[in-house]
Amino acid sequence: DNAQGEIYLTDMISIFNNSGYSVSAVSPEKQYVIMGFNDKTVLKEMNAIARKLVYEKIKNLVEIADPDNFFIADEAVEQILQMDESGILPDIKIGVGVCVGEKVTISSDIVFKRDACLTGAVKLGEKVTIGEGVQFSTFPNQTIAVGDGSTIMKGNVIKGNVEIGKNVLLESGVRITGSDCYLTRIGDNVTVKGISYIFGSILDEGTKIEHSVLINKRVEKILDENGEVIAVKYFIPDAQGAEAITKIG
Repeated sequence: DNAQGEIYLTDMISIFNNSGYSVSAVSPEKQYVIMGFNDKTVLKEMNAIARKLVYEKIKNLVEIADPDNFFIADEAVEQILQMDESGILPDIKIGVGVCVGEKVTISSDIVFKRDACLTGAVKLGEKVTIGEGVQFSTFPNQTIAVGDGSTIMKGNVIKGNVEIGKNVLLESGVRITGSDCYLTRIGDNVTVKGISYIFGSILDEGTKIEHSVLINKRVEKILDENGEVIAVKYFIPDAQGAEAITKIG
């Protein structure tokens, strides 16, 4: 062993021989299985090999925009293969730069657009569209669930404990978070548009939100005299700490 107390693979030959074992050599079927790395260049090469192996497994089952620029964790790959074995057409589209991390649960007929990134315990229903640059993430013991037919549009950020129902439309500019104590629950057929932030709130089925900040609120579905849903627009809670703010000039 060396000064650091480490044992190299080559040292094992003499250790085995001194212990009465015979040592022989075999050639691996694929040379990359014995690659070692000590710098970023080799690590990058190993990542490329891993990505290629994933691509070869699922290339005939899903549509991948750029075989050299995507990441799908092994768990999601297995789910895709299991769909195919069960006779379910995955029909999944993966855009350039998409990242589907560990603990993500996927279904059939999902579209991941360019640079979408999902990490943590995220569960996606069928016919879900994840827009360009969308970010999903959870802390331990938290879950994000998205119902069938929902669309999360470009650049939206969803974090924490969040339940999104079926056929929900989140237009661009939406931020949704939920904590361990305050789950955010969005009912079926809800539409959220404009620059909106929602935390720890409950949006009943069929409600509409536009350009609003909702913190620990309940939004009920109310109809006007014409039977149309009354949309919540430009709602901002009372400011806290306003006494610390003064006007300049």
